Amino acid sequence: MTTFGDQLFQFGGVPVGSIDTMGIGQVYYVCQTTSPLYATAAISRKQGQYNDGSMRLHTTIQSALDATVSERNDYVIVLPDNDDYDLTAALTMTKRNVHLIGPGGVNGGIGSSNAVRVDQNTTNTPIITLTGDSCEITGFWFKSTGNSTLLATTGYINVPTVSTGQAANIHHNYFFMDGSGADNAPAICYYNGGSGNYSNVHHNRFQFMTPSTTFAYGVYLNSSNTSFEYNSMLVQNGCTVNTGVRVGGAGGICSNNDFYASKSGGGLSAGAFGTAILISGSDTTACIGNRGAVGTGTMIQGGTADTSWCDNRSAVNGGVLCVDQDIDA
Repeated sequence: MTTFGDQLFQFGGVPVGSIDTMGIGQVYYVCQTTSPLYATAAISRKQGQYNDGSMRLHTTIQSALDATVSERNDYVIVLPDNDDYDLTAALTMTKRNVHLIGPGGVNGGIGSSNAVRVDQNTTNTPIITLTGDSCEITGFWFKSTGNSTLLATTGYINVPTVSTGQAANIHHNYFFMDGSGADNAPAICYYNGGSGNYSNVHHNRFQFMTPSTTFAYGVYLNSSNTSFEYNSMLVQNGCTVNTGVRVGGAGGICSNNDFYASKSGGGLSAGAFGTAILISGSDTTACIGNRGAVGTGTMIQGGTADTSWCDNRSAVNGGVLCVDQDIDA
């Protein structure tokens, strides 16, 4: 039995070769040819072919995603690399029940290390376009360095179509947001109503810090029954985020998130929120247990006073009082 990376798929000591009985499909590995791992551990231990003719080891993320089969519950494992996984086009996840994982980046807290960095180098292009249902994305450091403006309707992870990308599990990622001017995409964008319904976005870290840049939204979720929980969002260095997270649609929840507008210091200017949390379109979305140190911005906006909100706190008076809607920090 191989040991490099396969420990992720050991359950109670069950060998990897026996996992088919547990409902796990085929496992594909991604390692760039420029990585030292490719010539050593990856090429010697991961190379091989499945019965359907697909190769276990791939040199690009998209090639591995293309090898997966919908509903087989396949895993794409992206190996750590000191270099970025550079993209010139969006990765497409079109198949159901596919897991895209960077195990080297997963930690027990919020966000991800930079063990697996994915960098989009083409302007106005998402990092991932997600249309397959019940997919998982975890363990990545996402960035889009030096590619100018991303259109406001794209986003690093983009679910562009109604009734697609549903029940996604997006967690333990780091979104390093880079933009230009005033028309910049959110980190995660469920732009059309009914896209990405029933999704779970949790334990991610979002950082916005490009000077003199404005993002209309940090995260835009126009979907029903979607949760945004246990995430942190930082704005600093002269960057402005007009709305930290927008949650629309029925039956959603925004809970236990932290929002920070950094003060100036350490050679960086201050960041700013307009509003940390916006609930729009339906009062059936709940906002529970969030905290914000958002400077002169508004902590929460929308919903129904005394109904939609519970146990949310701003930095006013050290956060000793719970706040309801439209409370300025």
